[in-house]
Amino acid sequence: MREALRALEEMARPGVGIEAFDEADVRFHVALVRASGNEAMHLVMQALRQAVARHLLEYLRARPDLEAALSRLVDEHAAILAAVERSHPGLAAGLVQEHSRGFYLPRAEGG
Repeated sequence: MREALRALEEMARPGVGIEAFDEADVRFHVALVRASGNEAMHLVMQALRQAVARHLLEYLRARPDLEAALSRLVDEHAAILAAVERSHPGLAAGLVQEHSRGFYLPRAEGG
């Protein structure tokens, strides 16, 4: 979980650029999947990591309020990591589902 925490810290760094945030975001997700011990899911994540990174860059570049979007993503990632670290798999799964839906399905507020 150390790699996920380092990635989260990078995403939360004041003034982080979009590209650095994007790289850290992908590292965060890959680290969580790796920590799950699910080798099949890890292979899927490795195969999808470029597509996920590209989608995130497009999403971030389109945000009218980038700071709010970055802050929301950091908060969601922090909650997921906390649930995993506290061994609350049901909560972690629910948070991941919310995070994914919120990211891939447009929100009324514009994303």
